[in-house]
Amino acid sequence: MTETAIDLASLPRRIHEYVDRWAEQTPDATAVAEPDGRTLTFAQLREASRSLAQALAGNGVRGGDRVLIINENSIVAVTALFAASRLDA
Repeated sequence: MTETAIDLASLPRRIHEYVDRWAEQTPDATAVAEPDGRTLTFAQLREASRSLAQALAGNGVRGGDRVLIINENSIVAVTALFAASRLDA
């Protein structure tokens, strides 16, 4: 059996950092898809979550704050999750 060492320090610390990495590597790949056919690419998800993070920050949300996301599983919910991660909230 071969063991593979993983350098944990090189892994993203927050979930949105994965999206940023994927947006750089495969910007046009589908990141989120809904049953009705609506989709977001990794680049679109990165931009949407950045925009929402700016709006949240403008409304006083800061790192360490709790952000409640009430929505069914959807593009909106995923975008909100990554936006909150961007603020470390």
